[in-house]
Amino acid sequence: SNAEWLISGNVFRFKLNLTTTAFFNAFSDAFISSRISTSVKLPHGIVFVPQLTYEYSGNGLTSVQGQLKKQLFEKAHLQVSYLRNFNYDQFYLQLGFTYELPFSRVGLFSSTNKNQTSFSQSATGSLTFDPRASYLKFNNTPDLGRGDLKFQPFLDLNGNQKRDKNEPLVEGLSIRNIGGGIREKAKDGTIIFSGLEPYIMHHFILNTTNLNRISWRVEKETYNISVNPNQLKLIEIPVSVVGEVAGFIYDSKNGIGGIKINIFNEKEELVVSILSESDGYFSFLGLKSGGYSAKIDSLQLQKLQMWTEHANSTFVIDNGTDGVIVDNIEFVLYKGEIEKPIAETIHEGYQSEKANFILSEKASDKNKSNEKASEQLVYSVQLLASKRRVELSDPFFKGLEDVEEYLHEGIHKYTTGASKSVKEANKIKNKLLSRGFHGAFVV
Repeated sequence: SNAEWLISGNVFRFKLNLTTTAFFNAFSDAFISSRISTSVKLPHGIVFVPQLTYEYSGNGLTSVQGQLKKQLFEKAHLQVSYLRNFNYDQFYLQLGFTYELPFSRVGLFSSTNKNQTSFSQSATGSLTFDPRASYLKFNNTPDLGRGDLKFQPFLDLNGNQKRDKNEPLVEGLSIRNIGGGIREKAKDGTIIFSGLEPYIMHHFILNTTNLNRISWRVEKETYNISVNPNQLKLIEIPVSVVGEVAGFIYDSKNGIGGIKINIFNEKEELVVSILSESDGYFSFLGLKSGGYSAKIDSLQLQKLQMWTEHANSTFVIDNGTDGVIVDNIEFVLYKGEIEKPIAETIHEGYQSEKANFILSEKASDKNKSNEKASEQLVYSVQLLASKRRVELSDPFFKGLEDVEEYLHEGIHKYTTGASKSVKEANKIKNKLLSRGFHGAFVV
């Protein structure tokens, strides 16, 4: 059986290493020896490494060795060593020169002892090739028995978690490995870790701080991966594009904070719940492309004894490659009992026989009054609501010439397409939606 004991420390500014080995068997006495070494920096960039070997079985000091190392220039090294073995009354003098090429490390060596002088040459390196990952690499250090990993972050435009032909690679993602390995980063965003120990779990942490867009997100920020020896493993990292929804909640005068807004997808599944800020503003960044609806929490409204004319606001997120912002969602809250006009109730879809039965003569008179009032109404399509003023020449308006601006309760609002007909206003709204004005609605 074998045993080894290593002690390393600093003594008088010198770093000492003491290694003791022992060999035991049933046919001879135990063999125990120690080797002590240090390194000393000399002028002109020369490093001196002395070493002593001592055997405890009776031979005592068995050998001394001295080695001088010098870096000639960036990739070239010169080495001279002398070894004196007292057990065999022999000496060894060696002279070596090494140079690191991009694909290999080459060396020339000369060795002299009492009996002969010899010369040798060496070339070491490794080649990694994987056609499936389009990867070819030469290395000047041997990687035999090690494994490599290739991370490819890509823009997952269709959300299927797999890279398709039309989905580009993403730059700016950084990855850190807990446990070593040589890290290389290509210009296209690909990151490669080489020389990894096989069959053990390697822990990788992703950092998205330097991605080109704030709307680019990764769902998984840590990976635990093991590698196989002499193989390269390809890891595709989907980067999704997300959009933002924003708006305001206010009463007739001021913004209202602490109001809960629920965001639902097209399947009426809850995506997220957010609260309005003290000035009534709310926003959420993290919506994938699709249709959504923003709804004021009905239970909260009941507790606050408040109501709103439009409790549900639908909008569309079409992110593309850069993400999109829909920031014209508005809710106006009123105190007291809900009192909706009959015409509005019918508009919301309650045109059943039961609704007709409930309509009273009084409601009919009220409906006629509403119709007269509606003849004086002018309908427009709201494009944007913002805390800050936006110039009408801003690229957001895409060259529209009839955009009107007005200030309401500290909020800048922008509308277009004035019409006395709701039907005509909806036609204008649909045209604007098709032109990319997501979230446009009739006011």
